[in-house]
Amino acid sequence: MMKAVTHAIIYDIILGIIHLAVDTNLVYHYFSTGDTGWAAATLTAILLPGLLEGLVYTYSYLHGDLEGTSAQQLREFLHWIAFSLFFPISLILWHVHLVIKGEKHFNRYENLARSRVLSSLSSLTKSALQLGLQTYIIIVTTHQPREEASTFLKEVHIFWPIVSAVFSLITLSKSATDHHYFESSGKDVSASPEYKKYLGRLIGNIYHLLSRTSTSALLGSYLQHLAITFIAAMVILNFATATVILRTNRAKNIWTSFAAVLLPTCFMARDTVKGKEPGHGPRIFGRFYKYNSLLFLLLSTLALVTTCLLLHFSPTFPSYTCTNLPLLSYSPTCPGGIFSSGELLNMSGEHSWFFLLGSLFCLLLPTLHTVLVFATEKEGRQKTTNQAPVTNPSA
Repeated sequence: MMKAVTHAIIYDIILGIIHLAVDTNLVYHYFSTGDTGWAAATLTAILLPGLLEGLVYTYSYLHGDLEGTSAQQLREFLHWIAFSLFFPISLILWHVHLVIKGEKHFNRYENLARSRVLSSLSSLTKSALQLGLQTYIIIVTTHQPREEASTFLKEVHIFWPIVSAVFSLITLSKSATDHHYFESSGKDVSASPEYKKYLGRLIGNIYHLLSRTSTSALLGSYLQHLAITFIAAMVILNFATATVILRTNRAKNIWTSFAAVLLPTCFMARDTVKGKEPGHGPRIFGRFYKYNSLLFLLLSTLALVTTCLLLHFSPTFPSYTCTNLPLLSYSPTCPGGIFSSGELLNMSGEHSWFFLLGSLFCLLLPTLHTVLVFATEKEGRQKTTNQAPVTNPSA
């Protein structure tokens, strides 16, 4: 199990510090350039896992789900509320504490399993939101006048959002892959998938993230505040789907509802999988992934139709200026952008490129994403048919 300690040192401590430094520097630059809105949104993304952890523990405490006497429940509740308030710094320090106490202490099942869960919670919420947010910022600031915000464009818009988005993409893809095999095995810390299967799921997760993030960010740049409606709908539908399919405790469904917005993923209590027939966990997870991908395809299509209708029939909302004109639009009064005119085939106008390229983009990527999910989970179901039971000596 020395491998687990080394993994924690590299990914949870060293890379955790680097990722936190990148995000902190990004927030600092947004504040220093006077863009407090982007700074506040980025800070919210960083603090989201701690907020959700605090809400989940509050619910579990009030609902009586914590183990032990009343005093023990209160002590555990206060401990993890304090942990949540200082997240993600507390997560890094918690791993440092475990590593210092030694390999034997770190490899106790309750510590190793909690490490896997907390790392997944952080990546699948904070990194997902960061990836979507920074991609959105890049898209909506394409036409921002250079003479009015040259420092912003040079130091932040071009470099730091890209660094943060790439870092989040890599972290999130790996964490989601590890999370899938860990959770679907019933939190078996010794479970180790074949390298070929692991690599295939990792590459698939990268595509899922790129597809959903780029589609969501592009549509969000046109819908502006109305995009929150579709995000909220995805969260609510994720919760309902998790409740029906996963049949696990409600706290896990809360995490799933947020984490599964940009990626087919879910959380499940160990007791929900433990003792079931071979392949039960992967089958249940695969079923949720397929419904989740269909939900994203449906909502992204509805968002696309709404966007096209608003752009065609509503001249006043949404309203655009050079500071928020999206990537696939053109205006002769706004510098920057990727198009030299608004002429396209027999169409002309500010958003003509979006009506053709954007529509194809927002239909094709989610469709391919859904097809890939169904193909992957069908293959996974066939492979688990004759799979031997996974045993966990620590269970």
